[in-house]
Amino acid sequence: MKQLVYLLSSLFIVTLASCSTPADYAEEIMEKASDMEKQTVKITEALVKRDFEEAEKALSECQKNTEETLKELQEMKPYGENDNLRQAGIEFVDFYNNIYKNEYREAFDIVEKGKNYTDADAEKVQDIVMSVAAEEKFVKKELIDAFKKFCRENELIISSR
Repeated sequence: MKQLVYLLSSLFIVTLASCSTPADYAEEIMEKASDMEKQTVKITEALVKRDFEEAEKALSECQKNTEETLKELQEMKPYGENDNLRQAGIEFVDFYNNIYKNEYREAFDIVEKGKNYTDADAEKVQDIVMSVAAEEKFVKKELIDAFKKFCRENELIISSR
C-alpha cells in the first residue's frame, strides 16, 4: 500500500505545454487511487490501538468514500481512445470497495471476539490479510502499468522531485 503512496508523492508529471490535459487526467485518477490506500491507514491505526469503535467508524467512512470515488471514475470520460488508465483506476478502487465490505468486515468480526479470540481466529485473520495483500499487489501493478503506458502514449515524462 505504501508503495503507491510513495510513488505518487515522490514522482510528478512534467509535460510539454501542449500535454497538460492528459497530465491532469492521469493525476486525478492516480490521486483517487492513492486516497484508497490513505483511507486504509485510518482503519489500521484504529485497530492497532484496539479502538474498535474508531475502526468501525473508519471502515464505514472508507466504504462510503470508495463508493463515491468509484461512481466518479465510472462517470469520467476516457481520455482519447485508450481507456486503460481509467479502467485500471476503477478496478483498483473497486478492489478496495470489495475488501472493505467483505474481507475487512470478516476480520473485524473475528477480532472483536475479545476474550473468545482463539488461535484459529488469529490464523483466519492472518489468511485474510495475506489474501488481500496478494490481490492488492496484482491490482496495483495493473494500475501502475496503465499509468506508465498512458504517460508514454501522451508523451508525459515521469521524473523524481
